[in-house]
Amino acid sequence: MYGYIYITTNSKNGMKYIGQKKSNTFLGNKYLGSGVKLIEAVEEFGKDEFNVELLESCNSLNELNICELYWIWYFNAIYNQTYYNSKFGSYSNKKSNSVLDEFLKLNCKNNKCKNKITISTEWDSSVIMFCSNECYNRILNERINK
Repeated sequence: MYGYIYITTNSKNGMKYIGQKKSNTFLGNKYLGSGVKLIEAVEEFGKDEFNVELLESCNSLNELNICELYWIWYFNAIYNQTYYNSKFGSYSNKKSNSVLDEFLKLNCKNNKCKNKITISTEWDSSVIMFCSNECYNRILNERINK
């Protein structure tokens, strides 16, 4: 294991945070996350009020970035008011679209994309496209059944 995707939950208000951690073992509650809003909440509520669950293990940096992007999208964590997330993962700190390109290459086999979400960051604005409802459902089923 190169790293993992996790979800941190605040037991006081139910708010959550999705993130990634580069580590060869799951650290559980030893690592809560690094998001600005999450850190503020930990300061306000205390570390003991948060619980971390493993969402997915990853075997490379590229896979880690793609999976983080996927899970943040899957839970709609940017736009859902019950999440502390404010950006589409660690990759959005970089100007490169290589993770986005890889996500599209792995998950979209043709150019007939119907389901789209827009990612806007301070550095770029990109569109993730899912090739069709069939492709979209296959991606979800593969991730859920993994």
